[in-house]
Amino acid sequence: MLFSAMNNKSDLLGQALSYRGERCVQEHEAHSAPPQGTAAALLCRMIEAVSIFDCDCACFLSVGKDDPIHGDRRYVLANCPQLDSVLHDFSQGTDCLWLHHASISVWPASDGAMRITTERHHLFASSVRSAGIGSVLAVPAPTPRSLRRTAVFVLGAAKTGFFELIDARAAALAYGLAMAVSRLQSAILERELRSVCRLSAEEAALLRFERDGMTSKDISKLISVPPQTIDCRFQRICAKLRAGTRQQALSIAVLYGCLDAANDDIAEC
Repeated sequence: MLFSAMNNKSDLLGQALSYRGERCVQEHEAHSAPPQGTAAALLCRMIEAVSIFDCDCACFLSVGKDDPIHGDRRYVLANCPQLDSVLHDFSQGTDCLWLHHASISVWPASDGAMRITTERHHLFASSVRSAGIGSVLAVPAPTPRSLRRTAVFVLGAAKTGFFELIDARAAALAYGLAMAVSRLQSAILERELRSVCRLSAEEAALLRFERDGMTSKDISKLISVPPQTIDCRFQRICAKLRAGTRQQALSIAVLYGCLDAANDDIAEC
């Protein structure tokens, strides 16, 4: 077996957690349930899936579709720290066979059923096998529309062909688990995104003016601030949101609910 047998979740939770590509080990008491929306809760749910399927490990990956802030790939590993180097070597989302499958299908698939379309996909599959994982089940996972991410939940086993004969019931169960894991990671990402995109009341007000089609001169007349100052403030907003234009900054702020979260008071503008 790839991993030694463990009989309780407290031992399993002692395994390495790779989150955002950074390995960290978290210790938990057997009687304390990790809070929802945390990396600990995410790992706990993944390990439950491993236990349910009696396999060896699990991995959850996601990559942004068109998000300029968090378009990077994110992954969590449960019981398979050796995959960290594999995912590092295949850092582009298009290189990962599992993410490729999730981008073209909504159905769970074993490694033998996934469509390999590039040489990099062949190399990825070979590297996974070299890491001691002989069989996987890749389950495309839904994510909130606001995050616009492609995600996949992957169960792994040391035994070759372990997932090849999976039936419809087991596939449905795997899909349900993938949804649960995806919800947990989405909660983490959404909190991070709101933190990154947090706007002051003044900045939110300026973006609302942009949404209403107002120019710097229009805004200047309304709040008695020189147009050049308005332009400088928009430049700061664009830098904060990593946007190239005002319109892009507005789109990002709307996408992550920043305008609703900010205070409507613009007295300090």
